[in-house]
Amino acid sequence: MEQNKKYILLGILFLVIQLIAIVRNIMSDYYLFFWFCDFVSIPLAIGFFLKKDTFIKSIINIGLIAQGIYICAYLYKLFSGTTLIDTIPDATNIFYVSSSIIIHLSTTIALIFTYKVKPTIRTLFSSIMFIFAMYIIALFFTTPEQGVNYVLSSRTLIPLTIPHYTELWVPLTFLLVVLPTHLIQYIIYKRAQSK
Repeated sequence: MEQNKKYILLGILFLVIQLIAIVRNIMSDYYLFFWFCDFVSIPLAIGFFLKKDTFIKSIINIGLIAQGIYICAYLYKLFSGTTLIDTIPDATNIFYVSSSIIIHLSTTIALIFTYKVKPTIRTLFSSIMFIFAMYIIALFFTTPEQGVNYVLSSRTLIPLTIPHYTELWVPLTFLLVVLPTHLIQYIIYKRAQSK
């Protein structure tokens, strides 16, 4: 019963984080919610409400590293005035800054509450299905100028032109983001088990 209550409360927490993302975007006159970080709290909330640890871990696989990099780059820009990633906004009001940090901590928060759950092959399969859905949405509902999730162009992330980048986005994301994060989650799980 205690685990059920905890997961319900976490589901509510992620709905609140999603509400914060919506309010932040509306207050900033930004109505494109296809960025992973702008919608990730919804699937996390669903995962916690349904007690689907594998699904939650699969979302963590996609966002943990990217959100960590974003927070570091965002804080660097705030303190230095120099941007490392072109997609980091210039807004510096306290609500925008604090809400952005909270939103980008969503997968870290999910990991804190699921680190004792073993990531499995099913977790990897769920991750690849989710990134494929992100890919399809970006292809049909966004433009390269928007740079959403760096699917249609890597130019806002790195100053290189990669041949066939868009076609390779799913396998690249799987190899460079999902697999390393899955390994990180597995190492954390193993260390938690050994204590």
